[in-house]
Amino acid sequence: YNGEDYFADQVFALTEDQKELAADYAGNLSLFLGDGLVQNLEGWEGNSIPSLGDVRFTDGSTEVVYYNQLDERYAGKPYGTDHIGGYGCGPTSMAMVVSSLAGETVDPERIYEGRIAQARVIAVAEKVIRVEVFGVECSIMARDLAWEWIGDAHERFSVGDQVLVRILNVRRDSLEDMGIRADIKSVSQNTNHDNLKKCRIQSKYAGKVTDVHKGVVYIRLSNGVNAVAHSCYDYRTPGKKDDVSFAVTRIDEERGVAVGIITRIIRQNL
Repeated sequence: YNGEDYFADQVFALTEDQKELAADYAGNLSLFLGDGLVQNLEGWEGNSIPSLGDVRFTDGSTEVVYYNQLDERYAGKPYGTDHIGGYGCGPTSMAMVVSSLAGETVDPERIYEGRIAQARVIAVAEKVIRVEVFGVECSIMARDLAWEWIGDAHERFSVGDQVLVRILNVRRDSLEDMGIRADIKSVSQNTNHDNLKKCRIQSKYAGKVTDVHKGVVYIRLSNGVNAVAHSCYDYRTPGKKDDVSFAVTRIDEERGVAVGIITRIIRQNL
């Protein structure tokens, strides 16, 4: 081996500009290869590389912002029960995609599982909303919007609302297929079990029907308790948004709901 200069000058006859470009590619390749050397290593002890600063690749049609999970600025930051340096390839890749395509600089420390972040509501349907967080869109189903049952997401959310979400999962199937999963309810305290203490068996409470599915009526009681009814004493059939009177027959502590009977429909939502 006669050295890099020999190959550059004698074998390939590179110009000075070509030599500089080759050195850049070699350095980038080294960074990318080094990025994967510590994937899934157990007992990561904080190995890192010096801060890379602001690294951008401008030789393609799209300027690419580069991050390395071993960068000393992020390597030791928590990622779930581990660290970005050892297991943070997902949020690091996501940060590169978002920073390069969304026009907003987002570093790996900002995108990780368990992170609470501000999101913007961009679409609302009855049982789902769609939000944008760090330039990435994801859908949140009604069951993940709040601890209390929601009959119609339009009653709580509107396009343009700013909401807090918790990032539950960062998915990286490929550079073209990346996404996140998030929820809203885990950001707030679950008061279902505390509210259950307000219910007494054989007592009656007013509530509003949030959904009806396969003969089961789901009700949000006025005291904040989620309730289910399998039968109704009223001759009319209960429907969504009906105001009803509900009698408690059993408390399901495990599910955090009151079980009982609809004694009558106070007001139908016609």
